[in-house]
Amino acid sequence: MNKVVFDCNNTKVVIQCNKDDKMKDIIAKYLSKSDKNKNNLTFLYNGQLLNEELSFNKCANSLDRQRNSINILVCGLQDLNDNLVKSKYVICPKCYDSALLSIKDFKISITGC
Repeated sequence: MNKVVFDCNNTKVVIQCNKDDKMKDIIAKYLSKSDKNKNNLTFLYNGQLLNEELSFNKCANSLDRQRNSINILVCGLQDLNDNLVKSKYVICPKCYDSALLSIKDFKISITGC
């Protein structure tokens, strides 16, 4: 039996699976167990987006196949409203309040007051 450890904000959820189970099915089990919405999440493995169409065995690197375990980092989307994120580190030069950062197509726009 293999296991996939999902890590979301330092909360770990372990899902057991077979080596031929598709990652999308494993993610579905995680979502059911954690009561999270997939539309608000991104799944990373080895620093890259997880290919959900691969099986556990095809997805895992050689070391993880030997351990029969992989770790998936679960990242939540910060803000679904046009990717606006309020930053306490970027200050508006006019009002000296936190600025809004908008990231679109790898371009950053800063909006103040």
